Amino acid sequence: QESAAGPACAAAQDPSPATVAVCIVGAIMSEGAPLNASSVMDFGGFMRDVEQSVLNMVREVNHGPQTLWENVQAFTAAVDFSERWIQALLGFHVAFATTVVLTRHNDLAQGVLFALLAALVLAAEPINAVLARNWQRFATQNYFDEHGIFTGVMLCLPLLIVGCFQLVHLLRTAAYMLIKVKRRQLRDSIKARRREHAAPEGKGPRRHAAAEGKGPQKMD
Repeated sequence: QESAAGPACAAAQDPSPATVAVCIVGAIMSEGAPLNASSVMDFGGFMRDVEQSVLNMVREVNHGPQTLWENVQAFTAAVDFSERWIQALLGFHVAFATTVVLTRHNDLAQGVLFALLAALVLAAEPINAVLARNWQRFATQNYFDEHGIFTGVMLCLPLLIVGCFQLVHLLRTAAYMLIKVKRRQLRDSIKARRREHAAPEGKGPRRHAAAEGKGPQKMD
């Protein structure tokens, strides 16, 4: 009785398939029942059912998005873009990117915009924490988890793309200015060499003419 109660209690405490199978075998052995063909077949069928249930659980666990496109689709499906504050955030990104493009030739404006961009990216974590505590005031669901996935995608990612555009434009402008300065230096050096070569040729005839002018005066 104690051996039969032991597996039953174990199955009640841990109702996993493996524990249930062990309890069944223990109950059969404790009762002294012979392991005939029918009991073996019943146990085999039970184990096949357990295997199928485990496979179904694994399929359910691995049913989530696997590829990048599936993750993008899952994210866009989870976000309600009809909410006004999300539309305002997207409008801010469009206005910010447009301002950066229009003022790309103004160094002061580019510096100010880049500083604002960097400040927003650095403050993303505190912003996510504040919004997570107050999301009921403006959102229909809590988008702000502890990992900050929504904040990183919706706030930081567009700003980082704009920042990369600014850096590429800055490098392109610096390379163009360097090429322009080097060309001017080459032109100045070529002009200086031409002047050096032209100076002795100009001084020679003048000295020769002066010498010819002085000669007849001494003879007179």
